Amino acid sequence: MIGLGLALGSAAAASDAAAGALDQTPLDRATSMLLNAGCVWAGAAVLAGWLVRGVRPSRGALAGTAALVVGVLTYYGYGVLLGDRTANGAAAVSAHVRLWAIAAVAAGPPLGAIGTWCRAAGARAFLARSVVPVGAITEMLVVRGLDVRTFEVDPALAWVQSAIVLVAALSILAAMLCLWHSLVAERST
Repeated sequence: MIGLGLALGSAAAASDAAAGALDQTPLDRATSMLLNAGCVWAGAAVLAGWLVRGVRPSRGALAGTAALVVGVLTYYGYGVLLGDRTANGAAAVSAHVRLWAIAAVAAGPPLGAIGTWCRAAGARAFLARSVVPVGAITEMLVVRGLDVRTFEVDPALAWVQSAIVLVAALSILAAMLCLWHSLVAERST
């Protein structure tokens, strides 16, 4: 879980530095948007819970929290030491670190527990597997406002957002197929 947080935090911070550079490319901006999306961070916490062996949601809750807290600390640490926040220093980002660390401690336990439920079969697993995709669709369409104007303003970001919506919709479809398969298997036994 620590490795997952380190990887996400450093990748997101590095992408921010590239996206903020004078020679930025549309790919830099798109990568930064993707790695800083709430659904990606939520997905990391769910993945951490899923990776924990055993079926106890409390273990998944701890794993999800650890991944997010380490991710937040790595993100801001990388930004201050190597990234786009080197001129600001640690004192300038401390309020952001506190805010996102509190969010990580609040969101990590339920998301990590959801990750453990993804291993099961049946309706609860279907709902658990749908949390991140539904969040991704909501984030891209409602929070980030993906619409025709997005393609006019920044086509690269619009295509990334569209891809996220498509992958999320396909993930929900896959979760539905898993549910259907488990229901058919139950009936045949």
